[in-house]
Amino acid sequence: MARRYLNIGPSTFERLLKEGRGRGSGASYKPWREIHEYSSRGRKQITSCALTGFRAHHLFTDLEWYAFLDAWWDCTVTDIREQVPLLPLADTLGIATLLKIEHPFNRKVKFPIPQVLDLLITTTSGLKAWSVMTDSTWEAPRVQEKHELAKRYWADRNIPLERILGSALPKQRAENLDWIYAQRREKGAKPYVPGQHATYDAILDVVTRHGICLAAEVARHIESRRSMRRGEGMEAIRYLLAERWLVTDVNTGVLKQQCLIATPTNPL
Repeated sequence: MARRYLNIGPSTFERLLKEGRGRGSGASYKPWREIHEYSSRGRKQITSCALTGFRAHHLFTDLEWYAFLDAWWDCTVTDIREQVPLLPLADTLGIATLLKIEHPFNRKVKFPIPQVLDLLITTTSGLKAWSVMTDSTWEAPRVQEKHELAKRYWADRNIPLERILGSALPKQRAENLDWIYAQRREKGAKPYVPGQHATYDAILDVVTRHGICLAAEVARHIESRRSMRRGEGMEAIRYLLAERWLVTDVNTGVLKQQCLIATPTNPL
């Protein structure tokens, strides 16, 4: 999706470098681009989660948000970094020359613009670079040129660049993930420990004993048994899903309407 920085030039570039933009990992990572600095045609989102130490993630489009949720849900993912600059500029300028293509350039101030990766994913088996875009965006020759430049850059670092198109990010799956993500652990809250939270203990006991269960039925049972308000049981189930104490199939149906749950040791 198109984005535009309002005034990038040598001074802005140096300021971002001094601020540590594009460096660090986990809670210490600082994205190169922040939402308040850019215009974007997409829907912007700032979010945080326990996986990355509750730092602010800056996502510029719905597809970046969907891809972020996909990465967050993957149990092999240990870190997610967004808006990652391809630096140093000398490397990408050299690749552009080799490929005989134009490097991103701010003609107004006559300064080369760093190309930026949407998401850099750390997994238990290594790093993955994700370039996220709509299917129609990919059809543009200039987009393909810049993708090839980025592909060469990441290949030099032994990191595969994956093109993530909108068609590979189903909206319903993203909505299902969002439904779970919305009930994630908040900053400052301690992780659940079995035996230290009666409601979560009761839910896991029911699901462990009965195997695959309908979330709504478990929620009603727990609410009745523990004299809880309507809706609190489902909130607890969503929290346990977000914390991976429970599992579900996010690819099928509308979870907020019907959700089957199980324990990780007895998957769906």
